[in-house]
Amino acid sequence: MHRIISYLKAVLDFVLPEKQVLKSVRNLSLDRLGELMHPHIVERGFVALFNYRDEEIKSAIWALKYYKEYKSAELFGNILYSYLLDELSDRAIFNNVHSPLFIPIPLSKQKLIERGFNQSEKVVRACIAYDNEETLELCVTAFERVRDTRAQAKMSDKLMRKANIKGAFRVTDRDVVSGRDIVLFDDVITTGATMSEAKDTLMNAGAKSVFCVAIAH
Repeated sequence: MHRIISYLKAVLDFVLPEKQVLKSVRNLSLDRLGELMHPHIVERGFVALFNYRDEEIKSAIWALKYYKEYKSAELFGNILYSYLLDELSDRAIFNNVHSPLFIPIPLSKQKLIERGFNQSEKVVRACIAYDNEETLELCVTAFERVRDTRAQAKMSDKLMRKANIKGAFRVTDRDVVSGRDIVLFDDVITTGATMSEAKDTLMNAGAKSVFCVAIAH
């Protein structure tokens, strides 16, 4: 296991060196993040706040995901909360959405052991910290990933991606999600297949609605 992690870090350092990644995120300000923010609809109607091709955004995501630089979570959590306040205000008026559950896409147990934390949950918790009005209700126990899957980005065929992620999630407490509006969050949307499978699982468990948002695409 340690050999695999060391190998992955070596590959990452070759593609985007650690010093460069950490320097980039430590110089990143909330104002600059606001300038880079560009909410847009991606596949299946999901929303991404940034373009993953932007080097500053990619570095901030990698800094959190691979180098445990939690400043990224704080920055993304802040700007995500500002975005959700406006979005949920509109949804309250037009779609009768109130006090939704806020669920980060879960990692498999194996991936969680390897990484030591769920980067999406870190951002969600940072976002919730700004929620003094308790607009959102954090939920990390009623929804889980039951198996690990191959990286979706490495699969070019849509049917293969769909088969790869099929049945990967499970609602562990239907009473918690039944009849509730849900904000489902992931750090990066690549093909949309993971988010789609997670959304379908929640809807099949009785969720009233599921709004899907990610940092980047």
